[in-house]
Amino acid sequence: MLFEMSTMDFLISLAVMCCIAYILGWFCDNILGRTGYGILGNSILVLLGIYGGLYALNEYGYEFHWVPLYTLGAALSGAFVSLFFMCFVKRFTRN
Repeated sequence: MLFEMSTMDFLISLAVMCCIAYILGWFCDNILGRTGYGILGNSILVLLGIYGGLYALNEYGYEFHWVPLYTLGAALSGAFVSLFFMCFVKRFTRN
């Protein structure tokens, strides 16, 4: 589970997720244009969504090492929900 990870496993997973979040943030910035938060802002929102999706999956008692595609799907769906929810909030609250 997330809380049973060693320090080295946590740092490796954080590094991989930060690299993936930066790439996805750049990709989303090209798609969203002015609606997005820039490359770094999108990356932070994607990273928070990844950890939020994995935390929610962990709270349901799922162990990550059994089905990697299920874990990847939960991480990417959390990132998608986080980023696009905040983009809709920004878009509709703009004056």
